[in-house]
Amino acid sequence: MSLSAALNTAIQGMSGQSVRFLHIGNNIANSTTTAFKNSDISMFENMSPNVSSPGGDGSRVQPGVGVTVSGTVTDFAGGQIKDDLQPGHLAIIGDGYLSVVQGSTSYLTRAGDFSLVENPANKGATPPEFVLSRPNGAILQGAADVAGALAGPVTFQERPESFSFAANGEVTALPATVTVVNGHVGLRRFLNQNALIKKDAQMFAETTESMPFTTDPEVPGATGSGYLRQGALEQSNVDLTAEFTKMIITQRAFTANSKTITTADELLNTVINMKR
Repeated sequence: MSLSAALNTAIQGMSGQSVRFLHIGNNIANSTTTAFKNSDISMFENMSPNVSSPGGDGSRVQPGVGVTVSGTVTDFAGGQIKDDLQPGHLAIIGDGYLSVVQGSTSYLTRAGDFSLVENPANKGATPPEFVLSRPNGAILQGAADVAGALAGPVTFQERPESFSFAANGEVTALPATVTVVNGHVGLRRFLNQNALIKKDAQMFAETTESMPFTTDPEVPGATGSGYLRQGALEQSNVDLTAEFTKMIITQRAFTANSKTITTADELLNTVINMKR
C-alpha cells in the first residue's frame, strides 16, 4: 500500500470522527430537550480492491483503506418520565408515537408538550373550537373510534373547563356538554425505527423502510404498545457521562489519525531525500 493511500486513510478517519463529534455535540445540546433521542454514527471499513494471491497458509495481503460513515443510529430507549401536572402534557409509557399534523404534513412524535389553543384551521368559529398544539404548531390527532384510522385533530367544540386523557387514550371534557371530536388518541409503532426520518422539534417522518406494525393508530396499551400518562413529559435519554466519555475517545481517535498523517508525511519526506 502506498504512502499516499495511508494519508487518504487517515483523512477518512478524521472525517468520520468529525461526524461523530457533531452527533455528540448535538446530544449534549439536547440533554434537557423533551423526548429527545440521542444518536451516534455507524461506520464500516473500506477494503483495498487489490488482494494478493494466497500464501502457503491461505492468507492474503488485504489492507484496509479507511472508513465510511454509513448512517446515524438513534437510541430509541425511553427517557425518564417527569410529572408536571400540566393538563395538556402527555407522556408515553412504553413503545409508540403520537400522530401530529403540522401545516398539512403528518408526523410522529413522543414529545407530548401540548397546550389547549383555539383551532387555527377554524378561527372565529361560534362557539370557538379548541385543539391541542405543541409549541411548534403541530396539532395532536385523534382516531375516529377505538380501532379507526387517523381522522383529524382532537377537537373541543367549545372551551372546556377541564379535560382528561385516560391511559388508553380516551379524551373526556368537563362540563359534559362539551363535545369532543376524534376523542381517542392512538399510538403508532414501527419495527425499524432507525428508518424514520428525523425532523425539527423531536418529530419523525414515516418511510417505507420503517415498517409499521399497523397502518392505523393502536389503542394505547394494546398489542404491545405503550400507554399514556397525563400531566407528565418524557425527558431526554441523553447520558451526559457517556457523552463526555465518547467525546474524549473521539478526540483521541481524531488526534491519532492526525498523527498517522504526520508520520506518513515524514516517511514521504525520507523517500524524497534519499537522492541528494
